[in-house]
Amino acid sequence: MYALLQRYLHFPSLRKSRSRIQVGPYLSNPGRLQLESLESRNLMAANLLSMDASQYATSRVLAQLNTVVSPSNLIGTSIAGAIVSRQVSSDNWFELTVDQGSSVAQVMQGLQARSDVLAASPDFVVHASLIPDDPSYASLWGMENTGAGGRVDADIDASQAWDYGTSTSVVVAVIDSGIDYNHVDLAANIWTNSGEVVGNGIDDDRNGYVDDLRGWNFVSNNNNPMDDNGHGTHVAGTIGAVGNNGVGVTGVAWNVKVMALKFLDASGSGSLSDAVAAVDYARTNGAKIINASWGGGGFSSALQSAIQRFQNSGGIFVAAAGNESSNNAAVASYPANYPLTNVISVAASTQSDTLASFSNYGTNVDIVAPGSSILSTIPGNRYARYSGTSMASPHVAGALALLWGQAPSQSATQLIDLVMQNTDNVLRDRSAHGRLNLGKAAAAIQSNDIPDDIPASTHVYTTTGPIAIQDATSSRVGTTLIAIDVADSLVIRDINVNVSIDHTYVSDLRIRLIAPDGSSVQLVNRRGGSKDNLRVVFDDEATQGISAVTGNLSGVFRPEASLSLMDGKNASGRWRLEIIDLARLDAGRLNSVALEITATSTASQAAVSTATTSNQNGNGNGNSNGNLASLIDWIEQHFRRIRVAVPWNTH
Repeated sequence: MYALLQRYLHFPSLRKSRSRIQVGPYLSNPGRLQLESLESRNLMAANLLSMDASQYATSRVLAQLNTVVSPSNLIGTSIAGAIVSRQVSSDNWFELTVDQGSSVAQVMQGLQARSDVLAASPDFVVHASLIPDDPSYASLWGMENTGAGGRVDADIDASQAWDYGTSTSVVVAVIDSGIDYNHVDLAANIWTNSGEVVGNGIDDDRNGYVDDLRGWNFVSNNNNPMDDNGHGTHVAGTIGAVGNNGVGVTGVAWNVKVMALKFLDASGSGSLSDAVAAVDYARTNGAKIINASWGGGGFSSALQSAIQRFQNSGGIFVAAAGNESSNNAAVASYPANYPLTNVISVAASTQSDTLASFSNYGTNVDIVAPGSSILSTIPGNRYARYSGTSMASPHVAGALALLWGQAPSQSATQLIDLVMQNTDNVLRDRSAHGRLNLGKAAAAIQSNDIPDDIPASTHVYTTTGPIAIQDATSSRVGTTLIAIDVADSLVIRDINVNVSIDHTYVSDLRIRLIAPDGSSVQLVNRRGGSKDNLRVVFDDEATQGISAVTGNLSGVFRPEASLSLMDGKNASGRWRLEIIDLARLDAGRLNSVALEITATSTASQAAVSTATTSNQNGNGNGNSNGNLASLIDWIEQHFRRIRVAVPWNTH
């Protein structure tokens, strides 16, 4: 609404020239009237035709008349299909009542054609900034800072964004210590799995988790993600505590779907393997945003690959920058420092619009948000103030969810760019983009000022047969290498592999894809039992993994290992499909193999990651540096512990 007012009420800014003219008989001194030549004088009338009529009064308009006649003498005068009804300001703005049978658009067109009208506007309907009735709203300085104990407007301008909408259907996964899903201020906004029948002990939606109604507890491996620490509930409240319900606080999004994924235990620590599983659960069960208010453990390709799979599915990963008071560009903090385009690293600001003393900072930090003394929900229908970048991150996650609700057709990339391009120019010396301003971003959506999406293109590279598959002998396995040449220099965003093989007793086969740099991904390892032939598209985003197939190997399946290992690489060079036959007396042939590569840029336009080169010896044993890296990842997942980015002020 404010954008409309700004756009249409300031016609004087379009002034080009003036001249003296003779005008209508109701003005006493026509020689002193001045014509104002306006650019696009029919613009307002044309725009009204596409506007919602509820945005302006349909029975009256406003006009600024160029006259020296006493304003009282103009009352009751007819002009352009309307009657001058009253003066509304000392600079000759008048309210005009639209004649019966006419319309605001027609009157506007008539007024704009007259030389004695300086400017004209509909009488827009405006509203006070929407403020919820939650009793503790005044204490939520991060939403609206009135200056009590801090700096006026050191906030995210949430109330301005709420004028455009308070609800969203976007699912936000809170991967944390769980959520008190019974909390009076959260219960209505907890995500529920519509594919599950409650309490029947069956995995109804076949996602690998039984009765996962509200999410999953990866610590205890059960369907109860109840919070026994408090951290996750506090994070969830900032994202989506129910707004305007007369209870407690409000989240950035008043109505939203919050998915509870518990991987941190009561002490606030958890294993990397559970974090990876939680990211994959969020992706495959419909989450569009993940909030990760935790860190530690150093770099892990296993977690990076999981986040990259989430990126490939169109999701945004919001991460706390860390509480070590250090420069993330010099000392990396993970997961905030993973070099993926969907990862947003968030630092913490104070009520005075300064960087919180505990917060990490630097050019590797994307944005700053309120994170000091933040009031939010904790278990047991209670509320408390916590501090930390853990508290800043959910402000950004909630903002993205709300904006996606207002612009559902936009991509993750567009939403991220929208937020980054509409920050406040505060703390830019401590972060890449400054402090979050949700109000600005929401206004940009209303004016359709949304960044263009990053173009993506799909390229298909095929090798066709028939090519005989080497059968095993009594002394060694049979190994066949199929070359697929890619001449284009592309940065891989996503890759799928389409394989067609005729082979009796297909479970004899082990197949992997080898990249030009020597890194490899196992596609299938002796699946299909006694069935014949393989017709499979290997796709990380498929709903079913190849390991779960008991019948014919035909369809779209996730491979044995993730193809996201190839994301970010330069596609150019010779790829190879390695087919290993491990049993004798079963013949076969390759019909075709195709690489479907989605790329967002050429290699010259983006940094291309390097990869470990594996030792391809052709004996099918899989001995390689790549497999050593996988072993290291397995050790990391099962033995490393992650510490939560703990609140600065503990319970």
